[in-house]
Amino acid sequence: MHAKGRGVIGMKLVGNGDFTSADDRERALQFVLTCGCVDAVVMGFKSPGEIDEAIGRMNRILAAA
Repeated sequence: MHAKGRGVIGMKLVGNGDFTSADDRERALQFVLTCGCVDAVVMGFKSPGEIDEAIGRMNRILAAA
């Protein structure tokens, strides 16, 4: 896709809300943010706490990458 000038969007990163375990969410975000092929992500949230958690995880994963 990238060779053709297209981007890749990651969607449903936390299993459409089915990843209730923090470890599952961590592994999913770790994979998507470090695989090297995803350019943007779309995530849905039910509460401000979920937003804060996702931002914290993403910041930590990207800082370590």
